[in-house]
Amino acid sequence: MVEVGVPQPDEAAVAARAGAQRGRVTLTQLRGAGLGKSGASKRAKKGLLHREHRGVYAVGHEAKPRWADEVSALLAAGDGADVAYRSALELWGVLPPRPGRRVDILVTTPRANRGGITVHRTRRIDEHDRTRRWDLPVTTIERALLDAAEQIDYRELEVAYNEALAKGLTSPQRIYELLARSPGRRGTKRLKALLNPDDGYTRNGAERLVRAIMPAIGVKRVVYNAPIGPYKVDAFLPGHDLAIEIDGYNPHHTPATFDADRRRQNDLKLNYGVELLRFAYRTLKNEPATVVADIARATPSPGTTRA
Repeated sequence: MVEVGVPQPDEAAVAARAGAQRGRVTLTQLRGAGLGKSGASKRAKKGLLHREHRGVYAVGHEAKPRWADEVSALLAAGDGADVAYRSALELWGVLPPRPGRRVDILVTTPRANRGGITVHRTRRIDEHDRTRRWDLPVTTIERALLDAAEQIDYRELEVAYNEALAKGLTSPQRIYELLARSPGRRGTKRLKALLNPDDGYTRNGAERLVRAIMPAIGVKRVVYNAPIGPYKVDAFLPGHDLAIEIDGYNPHHTPATFDADRRRQNDLKLNYGVELLRFAYRTLKNEPATVVADIARATPSPGTTRA
């Protein structure tokens, strides 16, 4: 029932604002559309608004369209905030989203963490390191990799970096340019390790390392440099129809070579019945236990199935 003499909010303006923000609005925006001082709390009690953060509401229902959590976090953080760190890598599509994980936001002025939001503060951010993706303010993929290098484990960083190259989102040169204008960052060393070719990588060296870990797995027969159809793989475990490839970093890796590798992997599976496990030489060299664990999962004992 409409109260006579009481100004009514502009519902069309509320709907338009919410539609542009994946169903989210701020209290300031609601009041700007004519909602009274206690209007938001009254609507929340009726289920017309759903509080996500202090001063941020979902309009109508709590269903979450894609990137709704990021929108809510940005609205809660206020002007000048960007999605950053691991959350930016998710937005760029180089790491899978983790449901329930706090959204990383980067700001240049003091702002407190809130439920569901991790606020990272920097004294300044170069405008070259800011952009938009899916119509959201976000750090560039290069800046996201550098920031996340201080936050996530090395293996995850390597996955994100390789995906970014494979999708044509960045290049080593662009990352070097960022590092040149970002001296003293804690993530620099880890990111540079990804940019530089693997130290001492050779096929013979990789084979020696693979041979060294095989006793820990307990596989009875391994064929090295094994031919399978038109291909040759670093190691083949006939009793498990499993091939192993060790990859060194290739600074000239392109989306085309990435696609060729995937076609090769699919061909081995579909036409030769061979599963292919790929490991970075750096992982084999520095984290052999990880490689052992992954191969062991793919070569179960009789009577069990692959994990």
